[in-house]
Amino acid sequence: MFGITTVTIGWAQPASTSKTFFKTEIKHEFSSVSSPDLFKLIVRGKNIFDAVVTFQILNANGKKIYDEHFTVGELMEFGSAETDKAYKRSKEDSVFIIGVLSQFFDERNFLRPAIKDSSEMKDNYSSFEDWNIIWQEKTPIGFSYQLGAEDGRCIAYSLKKKKVILYFTCC
Repeated sequence: MFGITTVTIGWAQPASTSKTFFKTEIKHEFSSVSSPDLFKLIVRGKNIFDAVVTFQILNANGKKIYDEHFTVGELMEFGSAETDKAYKRSKEDSVFIIGVLSQFFDERNFLRPAIKDSSEMKDNYSSFEDWNIIWQEKTPIGFSYQLGAEDGRCIAYSLKKKKVILYFTCC
């Protein structure tokens, strides 16, 4: 039996009846090294700037094991004075956002192993229990992604807990 990890950031809610601005899917090993999972990123909303991003991972059997929702504003760090000055909600800005979304599943974001033997747990950025589970399991693959400039995250699938664990979040 597999668990599902659902995360909702800020006020983000899936927008099922809105326009789809971006969608990408890739297959990559994650919960199992022998059967690739399906990683999906879907951006829906009234416009690209106010849209909601749905990030999902489905295992090889099609069961959802991770489900996170956040706004494009949170991804691009809208809301800060510096960022709001930089974005004029222009066509060029929307092209830039699509470019950021297009790189979300780059191979460099897949970590092998999820936690290196030489890595040290940082109290302020990790739960000791979650870090330890992933480190002790020698989880072969992790995934790292960034929301804004100061919210880096690392997730991995725990065979012990049978679910995706957020084992590192920083700055």
